[in-house]
Amino acid sequence: MKSLLHFISKFYYVFLFLLLEGLAVVFVSKNSYYQSSKMGNRFNNIAAEVYAQQDKITAYLNLISENERLAKENALLRSQLPVSQIDMTNDTINKEVSDTHYAQRYSYITGRIISRTTGRRNNLFMVNKGSKQGVEIDMGVICPNGLVGVVLKTTENFSIVMPVIHGDSKHSVRNERTFATGTLIWRGGSYSTGQVVDYPSSQPIRKGDTIVTSGFSSNIPEGVAVGYVKDFSRDEATGFYNIDIAFATDYNRISNVYIVNYLFRKEEKKLMEGIKNE
Repeated sequence: MKSLLHFISKFYYVFLFLLLEGLAVVFVSKNSYYQSSKMGNRFNNIAAEVYAQQDKITAYLNLISENERLAKENALLRSQLPVSQIDMTNDTINKEVSDTHYAQRYSYITGRIISRTTGRRNNLFMVNKGSKQGVEIDMGVICPNGLVGVVLKTTENFSIVMPVIHGDSKHSVRNERTFATGTLIWRGGSYSTGQVVDYPSSQPIRKGDTIVTSGFSSNIPEGVAVGYVKDFSRDEATGFYNIDIAFATDYNRISNVYIVNYLFRKEEKKLMEGIKNE
């Protein structure tokens, strides 16, 4: 307390000056319409700027919850796309489209990538959804821009995803223009470039062709974007093309993902187990 009083007594003239200056401003603004108007406009501008910054901060804080809401809405819309349904009728002649002929094939669990690596040989992503939310091993993972990977491991509330930028990643893909198929792999290096192998050189291909998922693997829907042909060369020894593609997805920036729940998965698994046991 003594230190405070000593400080005030030492600099009392500064505080007195500020007090008198403030009173002068008040008297001038009250007795002069012009000055009052100017002061009022100045304070209004300051207040408006403060409110604008406050609004930006509030909007930023609400951005995460808004993104999650939009992701859930998009997941619902994806589940209603034709690729997420399966034709349950054997009527190949009737051209009339009826919803009763189709059953839901895929549903989607929204998630968010909370950690990732992109500079390693075997990169991994962590997603904030796990077995408690219905996530299982081998479920496909996609994002608004295209293919992400498959679920490698789960706990109750988290999952590890093997992205396409992993040394052991393999996905069946096709050329959207010609429907010729190949296998998507990643040989390392840049996370923006992948390779397609086992693509027959008898099939046409050109730079700029769009590569999408083939649908041969039931855990990922057909037609999900993968990338675009950058370059290709023919392997004389194998008779296949080696194709370099630019990924459609920036794996260093994606956040929201959709974990693909194939609704006939257990039925297919049971069928395959029956064949193995015969």
